Amino acid sequence: MRGCRVKAKSDGAYTALVEHFLRFYRDSLMNPHWGEHAGFNGENELEIAMSIQGLSEKEAADVWQPFVDWVSARSEDYEIVSPLRLVVVAAYHWWDYEYRKKHLPKSIIADDRPDGKPGAFWWSGSAREVSIYIAGYESGWLHERLLEDSQLPILAATLVAASRVRGFEIHFNKGLAGAPPEVAMQGQQIPMNPVVQHAFGLVIVAGGELNVHEGLRGHEPNKPEARAEAARITQAMDLIRAIAPDAGGYCSEMSYFAPNWQYDAWGRANYERLRALKQKYDPNGVFMAHHYVGSEDWTDNGFVKRG
Repeated sequence: MRGCRVKAKSDGAYTALVEHFLRFYRDSLMNPHWGEHAGFNGENELEIAMSIQGLSEKEAADVWQPFVDWVSARSEDYEIVSPLRLVVVAAYHWWDYEYRKKHLPKSIIADDRPDGKPGAFWWSGSAREVSIYIAGYESGWLHERLLEDSQLPILAATLVAASRVRGFEIHFNKGLAGAPPEVAMQGQQIPMNPVVQHAFGLVIVAGGELNVHEGLRGHEPNKPEARAEAARITQAMDLIRAIAPDAGGYCSEMSYFAPNWQYDAWGRANYERLRALKQKYDPNGVFMAHHYVGSEDWTDNGFVKRG
């Protein structure tokens, strides 16, 4: 695992930072060794939280040194808010509660409820998602062609513009660009939107209010603010879709109100095949969810079949 935060001292410096990071990602990180995400926000901050696979701590540090040097050499433009931090953990300890409790206690939050199961935990980085009232959630795949030299300045400027409306993240481990040929071949057999085979990441724009609950007196969600937040999320995603019209969406992390959800999530050819399989093996809709294969045959609440 690795992480760092860099703050630009001007809008122009932030755009240059985003472009440089994307180029660095393309040239040094778009391979089987690296995953996870980077965050972009309206405060001119770039937050990087990547995962490592198959590299020693020194090898990982060597990969990042050129990026660190680039930022450090421009102290008039950038402040390193959180310096580069590398933590190499054996894969078999990834879900090991006792190991993390002893060596990486800040990485987890234990379930301390009276009836909580011993050893149960969630990632501390996911605390912002626990008990959240979701105002909006959008996603879209970013094709690797956007990383070409001729497209990088446009991509960087667009991401910065979107961050001014609503902060977001790009999840690099949710795209197959840079994968080994055999993995890319397997990806072609998965009935997702075909763009995922060429995507360097999945952009996620989402937000909501923590620790509020519908109908709980004194803790009700702020509905007007939720609607405003939803509008910001959609506006930010629309800016990104303007340069990535084929972005589609990840079926588990896409807009609840997506009008073309069938093709966004699975692609036209895949969806027609999946729909035929659904009609063959589950004609009565025993297994049904919102915006899942065949759900257009049911009312919005999922209880009554249309027609």
